[in-house]
Amino acid sequence: MKLKTIRLIITLFIAANLSVFAQTESEELSPEEYSIARISAATAKGDLETLEDALHEGLDNGLSINKIKEELVHLYAYCGFPRSLMAINTLTEVLEDRKDRGIKDETGEKPTDLKNGDKYEIGKEVLAELSGVENRPKAAYAKTVPIIEVFLKEHLFADIFKRGVLSFKEREIATVAALLTMGDLAPMAKGHMNISMRLGVSQSHYSLCNPD
Repeated sequence: MKLKTIRLIITLFIAANLSVFAQTESEELSPEEYSIARISAATAKGDLETLEDALHEGLDNGLSINKIKEELVHLYAYCGFPRSLMAINTLTEVLEDRKDRGIKDETGEKPTDLKNGDKYEIGKEVLAELSGVENRPKAAYAKTVPIIEVFLKEHLFADIFKRGVLSFKEREIATVAALLTMGDLAPMAKGHMNISMRLGVSQSHYSLCNPD
């Protein structure tokens, strides 16, 4: 998915009267961030042909192998195991092709797994850091199915977000691209857009929009 397409999707959200932010014409994502967004969008859509091109481009733009691996692990929490596994298979083919052609890509840092501590509390702290809101009230889904809120805190925000390799900002760029691509997820997309603003995306790439 091209950056113009991502801009268009965001614009459509604005037109639907969501208080979100749109990328300005004068500002661009960095090459690495652009590749993270494009890889995420192609993975979420299941467009393996575009994904293959995006993976080559991402590696050429300086993304390490481990950073791309971590992005695809991160995305399973948002677009499911099947999409993530197909994307990982595509990455395997891309890496083999580049190796055969004598291209040496940077491996990058290794992820860190949580071994100690209360994962629920760790996840709660990560979410508070991301959102800037502590002791947030339970969402409707958490009241209806309490275990899903436990999984979100312990697995998504603790096990996954605390693995390192990708910054929180990069994880949110990937998340927003995936949610917008999948569509019909306005509340989640809006929430993660707001988080990315807190992480500095708006300062360098976005302008705040408050449509009537």
